[in-house]
Amino acid sequence: MGRFSKLSTTVKLEWFYLLLAILFAIYFWPKSNKTDLVIANKDSLTVTQVKEIKYSLQIDEIDAKGFIANYYASLTPSAPVADTNFASVSERLKGRVEFDSNQLVVKINFKNGKSVNWQGVDYFNFIAYFPSEDILLCEGGHTTDVSFNLNTGQETEETGNPYYIVNDLSLKRRLNAYYGGQECSSYFIQDQTESGFKKILSVNESFNALSPLSNLCTIIDAFWLNSNTLLIKADVSDKNGNPTTLHYKLTLVEK
Repeated sequence: MGRFSKLSTTVKLEWFYLLLAILFAIYFWPKSNKTDLVIANKDSLTVTQVKEIKYSLQIDEIDAKGFIANYYASLTPSAPVADTNFASVSERLKGRVEFDSNQLVVKINFKNGKSVNWQGVDYFNFIAYFPSEDILLCEGGHTTDVSFNLNTGQETEETGNPYYIVNDLSLKRRLNAYYGGQECSSYFIQDQTESGFKKILSVNESFNALSPLSNLCTIIDAFWLNSNTLLIKADVSDKNGNPTTLHYKLTLVEK
């Protein structure tokens, strides 16, 4: 009995020391590897973060022959398809856009959670819906373009009027515009991002920077030679302030 009792005590002590060693190892085990990994990931995210690229627009006047020759040799993707049937659009957008009996927008519930009620505030008459863009196009006072991206909540100055859209061949860059109720339209260039198309440059501002008299009014025709070069036929003001039609090559240059 005494020998058995002594052996049992020895075994107990061995188990006790083994358990103590395991607990010690767990408690004092280096944790720096996990921390370093997290820091490394944070550093990696910081290093690989994409900076926003800014562009300027180089504007060169070209002759009509050069424009026409490239025009017939170019391939221009189709513009977004519009649904102009009010009955089908109102049914399609049920729960997202509320219209009254006069086809005026009453309320919009944007996908990003934003809701806006225009009843008795502004009068936006239905014109068209562009399913591929999720853009609702309306007409405001003085026949102004009013548009809403139902996904992002962006409005006219960012969404433009999809009827104006001229895509490049990659479908990742495009010319867009809207009519603001005055004589001329506002043109801008957009790039595709993960959240949709984003405005990167105002074409009108670039023209205005050339000279106070070089205002761009209306782009009659346009097409992309490549993703950085756009050819346009446009109504502009000449150096004396007189309206004239000219042709230009617009080149996007990274700043």
